[in-house]
Amino acid sequence: MPAEGADHSAATGGFSLIETLLWQHRGGFFLLDLHIERLARSSAALGFECNMTNIETALHACVSRSQNTKLRVRLLLHRDGSIETRSQSLDDRSHNCKWRLAVSQQCLDRRDPLLPHKTTRRKLYDGELARMKHLTECDEVIFFNQDGELCEGSFTTIFLEMESRLVTPALCCGLLPGTLRAHLLTTGQAEEAVLDAQALHSAPRIYVGNSVRGLVPAELITS
Repeated sequence: MPAEGADHSAATGGFSLIETLLWQHRGGFFLLDLHIERLARSSAALGFECNMTNIETALHACVSRSQNTKLRVRLLLHRDGSIETRSQSLDDRSHNCKWRLAVSQQCLDRRDPLLPHKTTRRKLYDGELARMKHLTECDEVIFFNQDGELCEGSFTTIFLEMESRLVTPALCCGLLPGTLRAHLLTTGQAEEAVLDAQALHSAPRIYVGNSVRGLVPAELITS
């Protein structure tokens, strides 16, 4: 995902916060409350001005005149409380085909204080995805931490099917608390655990997902 608003970020503290939401003509914003809650947590933790009324107003204004039935909406919150929004029609990259996953050799550091927050500091994620796409034609790249624990994709949460249940990496491993992840955990459709490479390679089914794409079947690229 591109680091939109980079110039403004540099002038207001080095980075901005991001929320990327699915909007549909029937149903509105998917998991809006979870996106708002995450943005509020990150704002409080990182010292951002955050007016929730302004944020919701900006989101609804962004889609108010759309002729599309489904949009991907990007919201940027800058440190001074200013907001940018952008929307684009969502393509139909559907669940009918599996996404191809490459494993990055770059490790995440579980001690990184920004890992729990969705920000425009995405050089590692975007750079590795671009590099691995060039090498392997993958759709997504997934990361482990320095202790060999499975963490996340560059723009998705990873889920493994284990004994007919969905399991996703625990937050203590160092990863973003995704909104789809939170929804599936809260509703009992998934649970979290510390997972390693053996779990990844032995899982009968792998999924990646986020609140825009939902759960997408995936497979590892084998060399």
